[in-house]
Amino acid sequence: MTHRLHLTLIIPRAPPPIPFNNFRLFNSNPKMEHNQQPVAPDTMYGLEVTPVSKVSIKTKKAKPFLPLSDRRPILSERILLRPFQASDLDAYHRLRCQPDVMKWTGQGRPDANIDETKKSMSLLTPPEGDAGDIYAITLRETGEFLGSVGIRYLDGALGWPELGYMILKEHWGKGYATEFLRAYLEHWWALPREETETELKVDTRTLSGEAPGSLVNERLTAITGGENDASKKVLNKLGFTLVAAYREEEEEAHLGQVGTGFVLAKP
Repeated sequence: MTHRLHLTLIIPRAPPPIPFNNFRLFNSNPKMEHNQQPVAPDTMYGLEVTPVSKVSIKTKKAKPFLPLSDRRPILSERILLRPFQASDLDAYHRLRCQPDVMKWTGQGRPDANIDETKKSMSLLTPPEGDAGDIYAITLRETGEFLGSVGIRYLDGALGWPELGYMILKEHWGKGYATEFLRAYLEHWWALPREETETELKVDTRTLSGEAPGSLVNERLTAITGGENDASKKVLNKLGFTLVAAYREEEEEAHLGQVGTGFVLAKP
């Protein structure tokens, strides 16, 4: 299962974006005829599909991240999250060659070759990876590589930091996603925050009545595509609330399709 779980420092979006998240579940209608173009619905999960509309607010963002070499592993009962390393290339390539994983990503297709995977992985390892917060997912007992998780954008589609993940298909349905996402969230909220306020432009639907320009408790967002009940269930377990449905205007592989936005406030 792959999704675009959509994060100033703000790290600018570098084209092309890192197409790694498992939460952005874009898909065409499985019932449509061959060569028929998918028709995006006007509602999704009972929400009207409306454009992203942003206002300026103030918040206290995470401080710049430590270099990857200085970051400690994140542990849960079965999972160990750690920084990516060069030896992960073959396993990462296998992940990015699984059609059922990659069809949900911004890229929308498997990597063509190992060189394409190397290009993506260069954004996860030093020096480029030092600017982000993306971890390799491994089994704590054996060290087996499962996938990747972390903050894809510091200024995501709804303006806030955006969470995403990818996991090998053979490990779907084992409860790993809920476990490693919960562990990652504990890590994310524990990171030190800036003392000074930063101005952000965020979608109005991620707010709880706060006025434009006011100081707002930090949020984290996750984006799914279409009616993906599995992702919605995982996000709900973790405390995320569905707040927005909008048409995709940036991910080329999914232009015009509907994204659904979930938000979680800092505890």
